[in-house]
Amino acid sequence: MLSRIMRLWLFLSLALLATGANAQQVLFDNTNGLKYSATACYTARGPAAFGESSYVAFAFTPSINATLASIEIAVKAGQGSAAIHGRLAADANGLPGTSLVDFSLPPPPSEGGFVTMRSTERTLLAPDSRYWLYLAPTGDADIHWLQCPTGLAGPAALSGIGLWSAPPGGLPQAAFRVTGLALSAQAGAAAAATPEPGAIGVAGALLCAALGTQWKRRR
Repeated sequence: MLSRIMRLWLFLSLALLATGANAQQVLFDNTNGLKYSATACYTARGPAAFGESSYVAFAFTPSINATLASIEIAVKAGQGSAAIHGRLAADANGLPGTSLVDFSLPPPPSEGGFVTMRSTERTLLAPDSRYWLYLAPTGDADIHWLQCPTGLAGPAALSGIGLWSAPPGGLPQAAFRVTGLALSAQAGAAAAATPEPGAIGVAGALLCAALGTQWKRRR
């Protein structure tokens, strides 16, 4: 019977810890259900590929106040063996500015598909701010960033010899989805990690009741 009581206590504790926890929320998504164009892409190149680096960046605005959780991008493997990074940057007068997060890109599929870059840095994203995402191969590497399935155009920036420029009218967007943990959800999760005294009291009262019932049965 004691083991049953301990299981009850464990169950109650886990329930309290789970209270207020929330799943990640989509902050931006142009993939129409994690889809991408199989025929159109942008190629990012490292500095050793053709003598200089060549990047393309796309802008997005989060839907809510949140901290960054992950970014999913549709890519296809290119040439070279050097590392490839994904970078999230702040906006600087309509162009990519200070880098906020630097990801190590997982190996891209040879036939194309989505890879996920996860963040543990709790970078705050605000719904009234613009952010930029781009791929930055190193060395001789290059990578193909597949376009979103709708061909929707949006703010874009091109980099050559270390300088960014914005093409008039933007470009059809590359496919990516951004998720995060809403600030209200984080507050709930933090509160759940430290249950209120009242919640602990309820769990304690239930445990005492179970112990009392067992004591009476033994008498």
